[in-house]
Amino acid sequence: MEEAKRLKEETKQKEEDAKLAKDLEWKKHENARDKHAVADQLDKLQLHEFPVTSDNEETELGCVIHGNFDSTNLCIEPVDQLTCNLMYQRHEALISTIIQLSWKTETDEPLKESIYVAIPYVVNRVTQMSRETFVRALDGDHWQEIPSKDVVFEKYKDIRFVQVELKQLTTLAVMSRFKRDYITLTRNPSKVTSSFDQRITITVEKDTFSENEHLLLQVQPVDASSLNDLRSKNSVCKRLLTSSPIVETAWESTALSKPLLITLPCPPNPAKAKKLAQARALKEERMKNPRRAAIMLPDEVEREKERENKKKQQQLEFEEHRHTRWYMGDYAHSDDDETDSLWLLSGSPSGRWFVVSDVKIEQIKVDLLQFELEKPLERFTVLRTRPNMEEEAIAPMASALSECLSKCSAQVIIRQREENPFDTIVGIAPVNKVERVLRRLAAEGYDCGPVVGNIISLDEGDTIQVRFKGNIKNVDNVCPQFIYNTNLKSQVMFSTEEVDRYLQKNYSMYRGVIQIFRLHSDSTTKPARRTSSFIDDAKISEDEIKSQLLSAISYDIPKYHVERNTTPIRAPITILNPNEPISEDLIRHLSVEIGEEWQKVANYLNISRVRIQSILRNAQTDDKSEDCARYEMLMTWLKKMPKAADKVAVLSTALNKSGRGDLAEDLRTIKQEYEQQGLSQKVS
Repeated sequence: MEEAKRLKEETKQKEEDAKLAKDLEWKKHENARDKHAVADQLDKLQLHEFPVTSDNEETELGCVIHGNFDSTNLCIEPVDQLTCNLMYQRHEALISTIIQLSWKTETDEPLKESIYVAIPYVVNRVTQMSRETFVRALDGDHWQEIPSKDVVFEKYKDIRFVQVELKQLTTLAVMSRFKRDYITLTRNPSKVTSSFDQRITITVEKDTFSENEHLLLQVQPVDASSLNDLRSKNSVCKRLLTSSPIVETAWESTALSKPLLITLPCPPNPAKAKKLAQARALKEERMKNPRRAAIMLPDEVEREKERENKKKQQQLEFEEHRHTRWYMGDYAHSDDDETDSLWLLSGSPSGRWFVVSDVKIEQIKVDLLQFELEKPLERFTVLRTRPNMEEEAIAPMASALSECLSKCSAQVIIRQREENPFDTIVGIAPVNKVERVLRRLAAEGYDCGPVVGNIISLDEGDTIQVRFKGNIKNVDNVCPQFIYNTNLKSQVMFSTEEVDRYLQKNYSMYRGVIQIFRLHSDSTTKPARRTSSFIDDAKISEDEIKSQLLSAISYDIPKYHVERNTTPIRAPITILNPNEPISEDLIRHLSVEIGEEWQKVANYLNISRVRIQSILRNAQTDDKSEDCARYEMLMTWLKKMPKAADKVAVLSTALNKSGRGDLAEDLRTIKQEYEQQGLSQKVS
């Protein structure tokens, strides 16, 4: 009994210690929320700036450190994500270069005094209002979150920094996630408001909890562009109108003494929003151009009232008798339909969604909803859909929406250097940043290459592998890899070459395909352990790594580094018979004067069509003029003519039939002059 009593006291003491530690942690988070300036004590410390050089030899600011230490003995180096095993939780993103702090001399001596390291990071202006920064430090083989705060420097007004206090050198990485609110609830009534959106509130009545309750609140916004994209691509979500933000909470209690009153913003029905916008525009127009009230007689006033009442009655009858069309097993509504349905859905840690059917949702404003919860939910959201929807079709909508928001839409970019097309960069950029990345690569000299790939979906921190297919390969005979990050450069540089220089002889370039794969762990045989809440770090088991093909893009490299086959030199054709008036000068004269009728002449000279096509092809290949083609045609005819044949008569007949009687007459004149010259030589 004494042993049992002692164990009971120890257990109770441990629970009290854990509760006290939780209270201290929550107070620390609550107090650290508003700290965004450098402490006064840092003014007394020395300021050191450390640049880092990336893989592509670009120098940038690595960090700014306040502290009294020997800066010449401190080394700041960037770390490749593939080697540091940085784990990403849901909705987290890396927003800085991973830097490693170490001494240049081989020593593990701790710091004599604390140093304050400020790391620059990039921020997306679109998501800046909904996200917060935090820092992870490498502790052995595990990454742990450490306290941090945003700071500013007068020297770097355009750069944002996050600062941490270190007592030992380590590896640091700045990440972002959706804003978190750490709230301590007591037995007194209270109203919890989200720091992201003041319209998201949780009202707690008195004595809802028997003791202090620690609440962690996180909100994931749902933007209209993602919702429109989901409706256009997913047939399940065609009847989804709008959605409230996805709220994630972490509670210590599993039961409530009194219900919680939740207030959520949800955009109105697009038809109603359009009607309100038109009414607002009409009101503004009336305020700008007010009309004077017309003076009406009593009879006219009565008639005007009757017309207004009749118009209202017709509108009510139309609303009552408005019917819904049945088409192909589904209800079809027009875009002007203002009727809709509201659904509350709860999400489990495994990612599945369920409809909470026993909750009444009230619309207290056009874009504000209110409902009560009898028990705490870890994840919940409200969907606004078309009416007459079945309950079984709502949960797939929420699952598709959650998956769409967790994915990043990106495109594959392949660029080659114009000076040396074998130097290649393969990168992946978000769809809205593709043009910016292309301009940056063009400024660096990579301004040629295949077209941008199709849109693909990725998770933050996915491992991307580049493979080669066809007659191309990497010079290092390895498959390059890199990590995809939305806010950082996600690319890899390498050099290519042909697999076999004697293949693809009929092409002017070596051709192949660059394939983009996503590497992921297969959890079918050994499922990964999941945590009950999104507060703790998820643990991923060591499963088999599998690959998923994302994109395949054609890729070419030139053959100019390969010696081309020399063009065979043709033997010159000479006319050796001096007894004929047809000479080489005459043939060249005719090839210039014959004009466009030369193919007709070739036909009458019995030159085959195949030979004519060969002459034309040789002229185009060797970039020769059409005169050369005519000359080659006449020489072809001349070579096949017998020595005893009257070549002038045959050629004159062909010229006459082709409509070039002038050339035929000139040819006969040349023959007569040649014969007279021969007779005079014999007489002499």
